[in-house]
Amino acid sequence: MANTYDLTGKRILLTGANGRLGQAYAKALVASGAHVYLCDLHTELAPELKAVLDALDASYDYLELDITSSESLARADERIGDALDVLINNAGAKSVKGPLQERTSSDIDAVHDVHIKGTILATQTFARKMMVAKKGTIIN
Repeated sequence: MANTYDLTGKRILLTGANGRLGQAYAKALVASGAHVYLCDLHTELAPELKAVLDALDASYDYLELDITSSESLARADERIGDALDVLINNAGAKSVKGPLQERTSSDIDAVHDVHIKGTILATQTFARKMMVAKKGTIIN
């Protein structure tokens, strides 16, 4: 199938890159020519994803990132430098499992911290430079 979504030269930050959806997004984005900042809580990129991306000679950087931490986001923003073309807020709280009716208050707080607080903090952090540059897209 022909690539109808050419992202050559686009700089994209993807949160939750080590998850199942994140890995699929990462492969599709680099295949479309983007330089992708793959971000996750883990200290390293998932080995199976790294192997695929390296075999593709993909353009990417891996950043350990906690989207619930303003300090972690500031470090990532500083490392990236210029405004991003796209921010994809994909991170999800993996540690909370089981039926909804059995979740504790701390389980709900953990989900809220990642899904709501983390999405807002990441958006605040990376939207600043997008607004100055008058360009950029944020996908939640």
